[in-house]
Amino acid sequence: MTTPTSQRAPGGTRGRWRGGGPLPRRVRGKGPLGGRAVVLALVGVVVAAVAVAVARSILQASGPSLTVGAWTAARVPQATTIHGFLRAPSGTVYAATAMGVYRSADNGATWTTMGQGFPDAGTQAFSLAVLPGTDAAQHTDVLLAAADDGSIYRLPLNDRSDGANSRWERSGAPVGAGAYSLLALPAPGTALAGTDRGIVRSNDGGRSWRLVAAIAGGDVAAFARDPASGAIYAGLAGLPRPLRVSTDGGLTWRTPSASLPPPSVESLLISSGRLYVGVMQTSGQLPVWSGALASGGRAPAFAPSSTGLPGANAHGMALAASDSAGDRVLVGTMGLGVFARVGHAAWTPLGNLASLDPNMGAGTVTALAILPGQSAAQRPIVLAGAGQGIYRTLLP
Repeated sequence: MTTPTSQRAPGGTRGRWRGGGPLPRRVRGKGPLGGRAVVLALVGVVVAAVAVAVARSILQASGPSLTVGAWTAARVPQATTIHGFLRAPSGTVYAATAMGVYRSADNGATWTTMGQGFPDAGTQAFSLAVLPGTDAAQHTDVLLAAADDGSIYRLPLNDRSDGANSRWERSGAPVGAGAYSLLALPAPGTALAGTDRGIVRSNDGGRSWRLVAAIAGGDVAAFARDPASGAIYAGLAGLPRPLRVSTDGGLTWRTPSASLPPPSVESLLISSGRLYVGVMQTSGQLPVWSGALASGGRAPAFAPSSTGLPGANAHGMALAASDSAGDRVLVGTMGLGVFARVGHAAWTPLGNLASLDPNMGAGTVTALAILPGQSAAQRPIVLAGAGQGIYRTLLP
């Protein structure tokens, strides 16, 4: 999977959807054989048990059978808005939701509630990040969650249940009125968080945070990092110049002279040397823009990348990519489902997600992820957080 993107769902005046409901726009043998019947019966039971175990292991590994473009609903603890996905190095997949954090160990087929004590039922998780080996005392990874109460929460992944039985803890004081995006950096224990006040940085595994870029009047909605140059891009919601860039690991930030349509960046993605930007459409604008990355963190020369997308109300709500599958890029839209493209080709619909549950707004896609196939012969799996649930299909 290409560089993860911090995705969240929009709504309200700042392009952020905070509601938990639908988006406006989840034997003992007898007989002639005598004793041999008992032996045969036992053998049959053993064979059947082995077959069930094998089938169960296959199902747990990949979930129900999937086909390209045919969306299948996953089993979730409770129908709710999905704000983002994260695949950890362990292969576990996490979902930031309006009901806390969900977890899946079978490629998104079934989900359970992650950890204990996520502060309360009314707090939404908007973005997630994993910091490897952050808890030095236990040599464990730490899962971070950015929440709409302005706090960052930590969960040690230190047991066989991959943290499912651990307790969430608040990392210091709130970093703003709302925290909406996270990005783990290569330096051990280092991460960035985007809030309604600006960008904050932690170098102690998310235990404490320091404001590194004050940004008034807009929310920091998404991050993307260029693995080649190390440059980090931040997308803003609610400002006329909705992009910031850092070339020193997030310590300092500047506003590039990039030409992007204001006022709201919804998602960012770096794939195959290009920066993709999903924006909230307004009159006469297009939902996806992209540009070739330049050296030294210079902003790309952006141009619309929206050929094939509907002309109105598409909105680039979420982005995902898989370079290993032929440079495929996906975009989630508001009310119109998921679209895919290969290279610079036109966007085409990926199935008809909007038709699955129109009453719950399944066509509005607020999170996307592409999971690698279990082998070279298997296609990657696409996850979509749409309406009030999670849906899966295979990548074309």
